[in-house]
Amino acid sequence: MSAWLDFRAENERWTAYADLRFVGIEPGAAGPSWLDNGLRFLNDERGGLRLELELQAEPFKGTGEEILERATQAAMLAGIVDHYGSLGVNGEAARAALREGRLPIGSVFFQPGSASFGRVAASYLEAVANRMQHRPFTRVRICAHGMLVDLRHESPERQADIGPLPPEEVEKTVAMAELRDHFVRKELVSRLGLPEERLLPCEPAHDADDAGQPRVDLILEVAT
Repeated sequence: MSAWLDFRAENERWTAYADLRFVGIEPGAAGPSWLDNGLRFLNDERGGLRLELELQAEPFKGTGEEILERATQAAMLAGIVDHYGSLGVNGEAARAALREGRLPIGSVFFQPGSASFGRVAASYLEAVANRMQHRPFTRVRICAHGMLVDLRHESPERQADIGPLPPEEVEKTVAMAELRDHFVRKELVSRLGLPEERLLPCEPAHDADDAGQPRVDLILEVAT
């Protein structure tokens, strides 16, 4: 990987702008973890990334390297929100993504006892696939949930009074989670064209949070 920086001052108060470009990005080769994560969330299919940095007078404390690091982090946060914002990603989620290399991007919701999803969910999965198509170092982890409401369609208040499920009913909710996992994966691969290897496993599970809605959670992760 290589990078270069074009720098220009705008006025006497030390507000300046820099054009930082990376080329030949490879996973694990960027140095600090936040930089590596940011590059892999943002670089395009050509293996490059261009960031516009704004260096303002007020935070000009520390070495030039520290100032540049702060500006680069800010530009990456803005880039993550800009690219993934249509999936509900905000600044807090973007900061966690730089730290951890994981970016929760929402859920596909299901009716109790069903593994089928409608147009809203299909449109959401299409948006996920579109965001990933041009970011080759991203993967999506699919975590499906089965719940008590899948078996007993009582109100959440009534469900809280029932108590723990017996093992055979827990197995039924896990089987429903496995079906949801299957259909979400099929949609992403067969209809939307994501390669199977970009879908990460997550053990389908019974969710003890009985007041929630049956769902499949999607989490973007960077390739390691």
